[in-house]
Amino acid sequence: MAPPHPKSLPSTGGKEIGVHHDTLKDIADKLEKDLRALKGLRYDDKLEDDSPSEGSLGNYTAGRGLYGTVSAAKMQIGNTYSQFITAYENVIQAIRNSEKTHRDADDKSKHGVQNAGSPGNYT
Repeated sequence: MAPPHPKSLPSTGGKEIGVHHDTLKDIADKLEKDLRALKGLRYDDKLEDDSPSEGSLGNYTAGRGLYGTVSAAKMQIGNTYSQFITAYENVIQAIRNSEKTHRDADDKSKHGVQNAGSPGNYT
């Protein structure tokens, strides 16, 4: 007697999964457009441009301490922003790669079916 199916897997076949190439491409294009707009806002440059200078906070212990805190926060925000942009770019690339992989597989499958039906392929 066969062991029972694991609870995480269906015991019967499910629905066919289809990949809509144009939809994936449209999503990647929209995300890329949004990313360009986000980059165009220059938040990374504004963070640097709008930060107080060391001298503007005063040349005394509390002012220097505050400058260190502001500088550390600015650096952390900048790093987080850079990581977000990189992750956003990676998502877009992953969607584009997925679309291309599925499109290529579908094209090969289509050509295989067409070739299988060709008169010269019968023996």
